[in-house]
Amino acid sequence: MALALCLLDACRYGFTDWGVTHLKEVRNDSVSLAAFKYAVLPFGGIAGAYWSGWATDRFFAGRRVPVICGLLVVLGGLGLAYDTVIHLGLLPSVAILFAIGFCIFGAQVLLVGTLPIDLARDGTAAAAAGFVNFMGYMGAAAGDKLTGHIAQDHGWEFAVRFWAACAFGSAVAIAALWNAGRRKEQLS
Repeated sequence: MALALCLLDACRYGFTDWGVTHLKEVRNDSVSLAAFKYAVLPFGGIAGAYWSGWATDRFFAGRRVPVICGLLVVLGGLGLAYDTVIHLGLLPSVAILFAIGFCIFGAQVLLVGTLPIDLARDGTAAAAAGFVNFMGYMGAAAGDKLTGHIAQDHGWEFAVRFWAACAFGSAVAIAALWNAGRRKEQLS
């Protein structure tokens, strides 16, 4: 779970911290236009956070991992499509960034709070959530640094593929917990 958040946050902060710079350099967008496009990312995130919680409870009896895994696989696919879609115009750019935000924050909200608490032993919920979040911040820091090096040394296309690879890696890591559900004593 911690590795999954570590990789997700490397992808997440790649998009959120480097995205405007990416659009400026690849599309020659002005800072204001690039920022306008990226402003939709949190709105997608709001929708994704709400939907992911609802979907886990409604369709998976509180099992978080299938929803997290599905969102991460879609996020990886969106990451691979991103460099092509941003060249198709304003509307497709905004649409893919909304979808990316939906997937990032839909998975992230379950990984940072709900899943660690669901799976923690009695009396360890705060420690479990804290450790998972710590690993997320480590992924964010490492992902930001790696993105900068990759973009500088190998170009933006490779950096965006790195973000997609992090999303796919996160999906693989969390899939190990596929059948995990809420602890029985917490349900009663």
